[in-house]
Amino acid sequence: MKRNLSGSIVQLLALLVLSVSFVTAQSRGYDEVCLGANTTYVASPISCEYYYLCLDGTAYGYSCDDGKWFSTELQACVSPEESDCEIEQAPELPTAPPPTPSPVCDGVPSYTYVRSMETCQYYYMCIDQVAYLLSCPKGFWFNQEAQRCGNRYEFECDLEPSTPTPPPPPPNPCADQPNFGFIQDPSYCYRFSMCMNGYPFPMVCWDGLWFDYEAQTCVDPSETECGATTPPPNPPPPAPEICRDVEDGLRVLHYRFCNEYFTCNGEVGTPTICPDGDWFDEQSQACVHPMDAYCPHGGQQRPPTPNVCRGVDDGDLVPAPDSCSYYYVCANEEGYRVACPPDQYFDVYRQSCEYSAICNL
Repeated sequence: MKRNLSGSIVQLLALLVLSVSFVTAQSRGYDEVCLGANTTYVASPISCEYYYLCLDGTAYGYSCDDGKWFSTELQACVSPEESDCEIEQAPELPTAPPPTPSPVCDGVPSYTYVRSMETCQYYYMCIDQVAYLLSCPKGFWFNQEAQRCGNRYEFECDLEPSTPTPPPPPPNPCADQPNFGFIQDPSYCYRFSMCMNGYPFPMVCWDGLWFDYEAQTCVDPSETECGATTPPPNPPPPAPEICRDVEDGLRVLHYRFCNEYFTCNGEVGTPTICPDGDWFDEQSQACVHPMDAYCPHGGQQRPPTPNVCRGVDDGDLVPAPDSCSYYYVCANEEGYRVACPPDQYFDVYRQSCEYSAICNL
């Protein structure tokens, strides 16, 4: 009986020692890797660096030391050359180049803040001679001596506020063109624009015709030269979307051109082009002179100006009170502002723009 008791004690002590070693391993619950295992240690199915100890069907995970792989045959962690692991390894990522030192942080201790010389709202944190841009809250300025942000009653800013330079405006093709003059579209032979108050309003030729700048009208393609490379369009098809919820018989202005419109029938629009020089006006439902039509497709159209035409007959012209280069066309005692051609001023006596007109403004 003593012999049996002693043997039981020895087995219990051995089990306790083994249990202590298991504490250092993390039980991952991957018990399925131990099913049918013929060895004590089983390789990980996802990584050559990991393996499992199988004990009573429970898997306990281990990892090899850095640079070593587990070998099922040798039941040990060995060099990759000695291992029988055939799992494809992830490619090594390239090492990022070290950041370039910043002149603003030259000689500055790490984790020190340095002011920006462009604006008082921004500052830098220097770490290993590299500057990392930071910002104070809106309305606060950074103070380098205090090493913090503060409101404008606490700290002064000795930098002039910077005004960003606006981008140049796009070139205006009507800048040197007289009112009611036509210019060629650079991309399409059959398109052109009418210049009004220095802004282009897009128009389109009748089917099959091209615009000729010298003739200031649309002509047969054989009578003009056009360097545009865009091919001519097919005949415009009916447009169903533009007449949605529009009554039959009403006309709708074209979505791009001032001299084209759609006649709606059954919520389908049939395109039509106005006679030469006219625009379509939705309010009057007719093709009229551009001065009597509204087209939103051009530049910045000015609304009628009140008072300047009070008591003036319709069609008469009055000078602009703020510039000799402009005048107003009067209609229903409202003035429509018009620009003179470049280097010309409006002459109130001749009712036209002249080079020799005297400007007293």
